Amino acid sequence: QRSADLNAIDHWLSTSALPGPDDIASIGLALGDLDIRDYALRRISSGRLEGNRIDLWLWVARHMADDLLAPAATVAGFAAYRFGNGVLALEAFETALKASPHYRLAQMLLAALQAGYPPSALGNIGTGDIEAAEKED
Repeated sequence: QRSADLNAIDHWLSTSALPGPDDIASIGLALGDLDIRDYALRRISSGRLEGNRIDLWLWVARHMADDLLAPAATVAGFAAYRFGNGVLALEAFETALKASPHYRLAQMLLAALQAGYPPSALGNIGTGDIEAAEKED
């Protein structure tokens, strides 16, 4: 399943279309896996995506129930932050924390944003054990 989730992230990052309900649900569930979430963060940080597909992440977060919202909203906020949209990032992080007050990544990114860290400082976020995440299935 992990391989399919990674492929889905790549697919939706490589197209300008937005996913339908079934794919939104799949992406939202997949982002609950920290390895998949971190893979998405690395892809956003790569700088090879026009606008980091902020629209995709906002679209997914917008359609998540509260119990699945924090990872999706945090990824949306991260994409906005990396692309220099601090206002949108702030809103996304606050949304994530409203849904899940102890969601650690949202807490850390919100603290970085409020402390004035530049978007470029986020370059290494999500660079955990990529090889393990990509090889597992």
